[in-house]
Amino acid sequence: EMKSLNVFKEEYVYRIDIFKDDAKEVVRHLLLDHPEITAIIGINDYVAIHAMKGILGMGLRIPEDISLVGFDGIEGTQMVTPSITTIKTPHELGTIIAEKLLDSIEDSNYACPHKFTVPCTVIWGDSIGKAKQKGVIQ
Repeated sequence: EMKSLNVFKEEYVYRIDIFKDDAKEVVRHLLLDHPEITAIIGINDYVAIHAMKGILGMGLRIPEDISLVGFDGIEGTQMVTPSITTIKTPHELGTIIAEKLLDSIEDSNYACPHKFTVPCTVIWGDSIGKAKQKGVIQ
């Protein structure tokens, strides 16, 4: 958990509506307001790819100046330069969540867990630098 590593700061969390907001512009404003940031984690790979555009558009380098990570494990993360490190979630994730929700609707005694573990895979790309140097990730 990022809080336990003392690398999480609430003021660095920006909510992006991928249908309304321009992720690359949000990232530019974030980095202009907080030049001390060394890594960005996109809520999904689509946001990470757009964040990459914003980072590179500012003349910054990935991973030398800032590290970048996405979620989903889409193929496109490996087709950009540098390739983006991503966390691949299982395709069954939506099914697992839907089944738990249906179980709780159908059975009023079903205690749907608020937390459950889903196995994920890290697909390492070339977009991580500073976080590795600081020992945040191995």
